Amino acid sequence: MANIVKVVILCLTLTPPMGMAGNMATCILDRMPGAQNQAVAQSVMMVCQQQYPAGMDSIPVGDGRGWFGYSSGAECTIAKAATTPLQRAAGVIAAACHRLYDEPPKPKETDPFADLRPQMTPPKPRLPPFYDSEGQN
Repeated sequence: MANIVKVVILCLTLTPPMGMAGNMATCILDRMPGAQNQAVAQSVMMVCQQQYPAGMDSIPVGDGRGWFGYSSGAECTIAKAATTPLQRAAGVIAAACHRLYDEPPKPKETDPFADLRPQMTPPKPRLPPFYDSEGQN
């Protein structure tokens, strides 16, 4: 019984509270769904930008992925934007969902032997011989 209580306490301390916005994307997802008009959508954007002035660019792609989150940005968009009649607000919700729940880009593969290969310089172009106006070199 004591072990179960310890596990529950550990889970509660490691899991952030739901609805607590930690960046602009989560702020939008907490407040924007169901926006009925442009005034509401614009107010949500203003409030979220004031709270998180770094904006969406400061959020790494895939930052919301985890055990309890959505498996993709599309899944989040379906769940969060389905009841939002305003097209612009639904687009903002989709952008926030994709930022939080899409897979982060994979790092580019590098050639492990690049340092061992000799650096090759392209051959110099061969120019035709120079002729003066009389046709001589």
